[in-house]
Amino acid sequence: MSENASQYMHEGGRRGRDRLRIMSGVLSATTSSLLDRLGSMNGWAAVDVGCGSGDVSFELAKRVGPQGKVTGFDMDEAQLAIVRADAKERALTNMDFRTADVRAPWPISLVDLVYTRFVLTHLPDPLSMIRHAFASLKSGGFFVAEDVDMAGHTCHPPSSAFDFYYQCYLKSAQLRGGNPFVGLDLDQLFRVARFADVRVTLAQPFGREGDVKLIPELTMAVMGEGLVSAGIATQHQVAEAISGLEALRRNADVVIFMPRIFQVSGRRP
Repeated sequence: MSENASQYMHEGGRRGRDRLRIMSGVLSATTSSLLDRLGSMNGWAAVDVGCGSGDVSFELAKRVGPQGKVTGFDMDEAQLAIVRADAKERALTNMDFRTADVRAPWPISLVDLVYTRFVLTHLPDPLSMIRHAFASLKSGGFFVAEDVDMAGHTCHPPSSAFDFYYQCYLKSAQLRGGNPFVGLDLDQLFRVARFADVRVTLAQPFGREGDVKLIPELTMAVMGEGLVSAGIATQHQVAEAISGLEALRRNADVVIFMPRIFQVSGRRP
């Protein structure tokens, strides 16, 4: 998801999209497993809220087929322009990408599926967006959300560079009114919004090698400008942290654990 600078804590555009593409690759298997439990989506109208790099949008487009339709929402028009070009190159005619504020009422209705990943954590009022999702669904339609509990994000053995990055993330998120532990609340928020058949699973990629170890380094880099402007860190501290995280990535004795990811689905009665 990409938001405006006052709300979203990560850099957007091409650099932000490159980070999201790597993250999507790490999460591909767990997100696919989550979508599999909904069964066949052939012919569905689906919405990817905060579609970012568009990777899940493209996965949904395959699942709904040529008779279905996927609409992606995001606030980062620069990123959406890249995603639209990708869709055109792939000859995907069942896709539409729109610049939209996910916090406002959505210009869609009677859809079969609303999907979102790592958006609710950035919002001061996630319940409001969950209610927008409910309102946009047809009876029997599904809302599926994946979001974080940052308390699970760690490395072993411990590292001062990782600890600094982690604290910067929490401070930046909370300064903007977000909740880096929102995953813990999703089950209850879905029920408050009157979703039925609420199901919760957990995913947590980790590793000693591969792209999962690159994510903290990239995240620190795309947060850097915002951290400096907010007075959370200096440019020197940001550079030192990125260097330290790069060293962790290259050290095969270090295991990086992504945040715990709560995968929640519910159905509009």
